[in-house]
Amino acid sequence: MNDIQVIHNDTTGYAPIEKMTDVSHDDDLISMWLDGLSPASRRTYKASLESFRTFTSKPLHAVKVEDLQRYKEDLFNRGLSSASVSTRIAALKSLFSYGQKIGYLRFNVGAALRSVKVTETISERILSRPDVVRMIALENDPRNKAILTLLYTAGLRVSELCGLSWKHLNDSGSKTALTVHGKGGKTRYIPLQDEHAAMLRKLDNDKSADSPIFRSNKGGHLAPSTVYRIVQSAAHRAGIEKADDVSPHWLRHAHATHALQAGCAINVVMGTLGHSSLQITTKYTHMSPDEGSSLFISV
Repeated sequence: MNDIQVIHNDTTGYAPIEKMTDVSHDDDLISMWLDGLSPASRRTYKASLESFRTFTSKPLHAVKVEDLQRYKEDLFNRGLSSASVSTRIAALKSLFSYGQKIGYLRFNVGAALRSVKVTETISERILSRPDVVRMIALENDPRNKAILTLLYTAGLRVSELCGLSWKHLNDSGSKTALTVHGKGGKTRYIPLQDEHAAMLRKLDNDKSADSPIFRSNKGGHLAPSTVYRIVQSAAHRAGIEKADDVSPHWLRHAHATHALQAGCAINVVMGTLGHSSLQITTKYTHMSPDEGSSLFISV
């Protein structure tokens, strides 16, 4: 297959490519499909595909809709959450769509597979303010305390926190602000409270522009897995139920919920978190376990 002209529309999520040549193997297709994705998306999509290939043991051109349906059923039978199944199915649908668009696959069998509706579980992953305060207060390591504080007060994703360098901490007028590079290459600026900025500056490490704010034991940027362990250890010390389930993203959820409950404007919360739409942020306006019409009904 030579000199295939590739035409993309705005909904594919792939950057335009003028020509592709010698797409003759599944691995060639997969390599091009993954090209241009963020490191986190590449890992997720690659893991999803490897899981499916192990399940089917078929080349992509031989995959049928029935194979995809059986795989989806198997994922649920294994006890995966609707969110995890949704991610894996979305990856496969994306791959088969891409394969057909460039002419490698004759049919897009993924088009016939229904997407998975994700069960909303945000309310199960919100920490109370006392929970968060205990997690931070009981952490004695200065670096780890700063990590917990910033995940919560700035509402950062774990990948955003791990990618921070000292050049991203800048004085802006009367406040210190973080420059955060988020999903889709979007940049946002998050002002810090004075005591939180001071906490970062007190960290005992190399503060040259490109050096990481949160340094690993080897001197480079922290791996997300390390941050997960820090958060879960803090959750255990704080006596939080199901501490093993607590992740850095729970602190981001807590930020959104607690800020809205404190009266912060929803568009400000949206901007701080880097949400792509107001609809996403609006979910957090309904998550307080202490509020509900049930409290107004008596028998």
